[in-house]
Amino acid sequence: MMETRIVKAIAMTLEATDYVLVRTTLNELQREYALKMLSVATALRDLVITTPEGMIELAPAFFSFEVREQLNALIGYAELLLDESDGELSNRQREALHEARSASKQLLLYLTQLVE
Repeated sequence: MMETRIVKAIAMTLEATDYVLVRTTLNELQREYALKMLSVATALRDLVITTPEGMIELAPAFFSFEVREQLNALIGYAELLLDESDGELSNRQREALHEARSASKQLLLYLTQLVE
């Protein structure tokens, strides 16, 4: 059950980040941050899909350690973009980045629940 929630949250993060990258215009620095977000989200997805079924819940400390740092980086890049100091965002870009950040924070919550 927890694995399904984790996969869904990662999918939401990937979808939102992909939208910002592919369907909107970004300046060079914004694009760099968004590419880093996509890279981190893709690495998380790959980690989850290559983890044998049930292992995420059986080895929460390992999984938590592997993922927390990446999630914090992803959240940080989203926040860098959302502060708009490197350029303005459209409403849809802002919305997509909020979705990505929210899904990443939800993943951190799931990991905390697994470890407890």
